Amino acid sequence: MKKSKFTLLFCVLFVAGLVSACSATAPVTANPPPATPAVMATSQPISQPAATATNPQSAVQAGGSSACGLLTTDQVGATLGKTGVTAAASGMGSLPGCTYTAGNLSLELDVTPNTKSLDPIKASLGAKAQTVSGLGEDAFINVNTSSLDVLKGNNDYGFFLTDSNGTLTDQQKTDMEKALAQQLLSNLH
Repeated sequence: MKKSKFTLLFCVLFVAGLVSACSATAPVTANPPPATPAVMATSQPISQPAATATNPQSAVQAGGSSACGLLTTDQVGATLGKTGVTAAASGMGSLPGCTYTAGNLSLELDVTPNTKSLDPIKASLGAKAQTVSGLGEDAFINVNTSSLDVLKGNNDYGFFLTDSNGTLTDQQKTDMEKALAQQLLSNLH
């Protein structure tokens, strides 16, 4: 009985925290500024402050808030076999990221700067981390999530492909992630 009371109390506090966090939004004004599109379809890398199409890596190195300058929507579309790919800045906190979407497929590209080694991550995953050769200085597939991490310089580039229809196998997803990683690494040179 104590355990269920504790569980109920925890759930109530958790929901209260979510409601509190969600209600802390900016006040609505009578004349809000026009919305700017967060999603763009382009064949060029989406530039960030201090980034250029000829140097997409600068989007991350210069403290850009997005990784959308690292792959073009055309590159992602060709690899996924899709047209009409859109890209939107994403990421958690100060970590740059980009979400590429095309129909039922979505690729989350996250960049963790100042990463010296993938060894601590691989050690925490144990046998679930399968080393991948030929990508960057180090790379591995997380077999739990079918995601790919690639170390290049001091950046960990994370690729996570999802299929809302469930039509792709884990192997197909990781093959596509590897191909996109090759494109990204090629764009960095």
